[in-house]
Amino acid sequence: MVVTTVDNILAIDNDEFQNAASENNSPTRILKSLKSQISNVHKQGGNFSHTGRNIDVTALDLDQDLLTFGLGYAQMKDSGNTYDEPVGGRVFYDTSQIDVEETDVAIILPDEIGIKMSKYTACVRFQ
Repeated sequence: MVVTTVDNILAIDNDEFQNAASENNSPTRILKSLKSQISNVHKQGGNFSHTGRNIDVTALDLDQDLLTFGLGYAQMKDSGNTYDEPVGGRVFYDTSQIDVEETDVAIILPDEIGIKMSKYTACVRFQ
């Protein structure tokens, strides 16, 4: 699967990765391939999630009502993860529950996203 390949590529020495990037624009091609793979799997039905050492992918089909309090994803600090273990994050349907001071990484979409998306569809797809 492409997600596993990308996870392995992200473990490559940074200098080697930068050399490959400058020679053939490989990071852009890799990300396009990853996006395509996730989209294809997600379109086949249901949600998709993959956790690796260097990447955490979540693709969701959501009812618009779940976006009332925003949507967020966070990996908490001191989660005990090492570079040899999966990254692991969590989806939040109420972004007020995310303490950004206690996260290593957080992606937060405000509650207005639910209002704006309701104009278009009752089901929202996030990847």
